[in-house]
Amino acid sequence: NMGLKEKRIAVIGENRYEWELAYLSIVCGTGIVVPLDKSLPENELENLIKRSKVEAIFYSKKYEKALEQIKDNKDNTLKYLISMDLEKNKKDIYSQKQLIEEGKKLIKNGNKEFENAKIDPEKMSIMLFTSGTTAKSKAVALCHRNLCENLMGMNDVLYNFTCEDKMLSFLPVHHVFECTAGFLLSLYKGMCTSFADGPRHIVENLREYGITFMVCVPALYEIMYNSILKKLEKAGK
Repeated sequence: NMGLKEKRIAVIGENRYEWELAYLSIVCGTGIVVPLDKSLPENELENLIKRSKVEAIFYSKKYEKALEQIKDNKDNTLKYLISMDLEKNKKDIYSQKQLIEEGKKLIKNGNKEFENAKIDPEKMSIMLFTSGTTAKSKAVALCHRNLCENLMGMNDVLYNFTCEDKMLSFLPVHHVFECTAGFLLSLYKGMCTSFADGPRHIVENLREYGITFMVCVPALYEIMYNSILKKLEKAGK
């Protein structure tokens, strides 16, 4: 109802439930999702918003000031700021929570436009930016079929995971590896997802949440492995 059908909508923030909800709300019938790196400096964030021609952005609290300044700059297409943390709309900022409640009312009153939205599996619905470590960030266009093929391929390897498994989300969810092998695969398999409290708390979180599945990088596994070996040696085992 905000005129964002088929438009580009960005998401930025730490790994959290609201991030994933925003992502799915966009790709499941609204428009094109543009996941942005949460560690971007302000000038690069503005540059990617401008280049991707996003018209709305979901964000967590720490980005509010920067995004308000970017929106005030008329040199981009950004129209709507949507906060993951606000309880209610304020001034020119929308509350994700309030939008959800308004959406529920629309559905209850018979508006099935979102629920019945037809998805073209071949059409671009995800715009990813490369990390830009060797050159300027490049935009990568992905469609539903790209991600679904990837998920089904992973399922052939990780077929023994079930809805009884519990996943720990740690790597940045804007990155395609965590987004597919973590977030979307967990959802596809019906797992429960817990969000890590930070690098120092991973081992603690693994125990606390009863984690059986985690997507990570070799360096972190090596640190954990060496830590375990040191404790075993210290204990004379």
